[in-house]
Amino acid sequence: MAKVQITETPIDITGNFNLHVQGNPSSVADADAKTFLELALGSGVTDPTQFDTCKVFPGKGHHYVANAGTNTYKLARVIPGVTVWYNNS
Repeated sequence: MAKVQITETPIDITGNFNLHVQGNPSSVADADAKTFLELALGSGVTDPTQFDTCKVFPGKGHHYVANAGTNTYKLARVIPGVTVWYNNS
């Protein structure tokens, strides 16, 4: 599977996946910002009250996320200058 960007828009992901956080915050105000990955159990979830933080990433890097079945993921917020991708196969 090709890499897919994760944003604030919910996306369904099936199975375990690799997450790649790349780039640097473009704003001084965001210099120490962390990337928060949020999870809602099940597929097709759009209600923001159903999402909880499942992982926090302090900066660039590759991360493995164990994901049983199909669940919905999104970022708590997009940090300008930072891009988050996932892929699984």
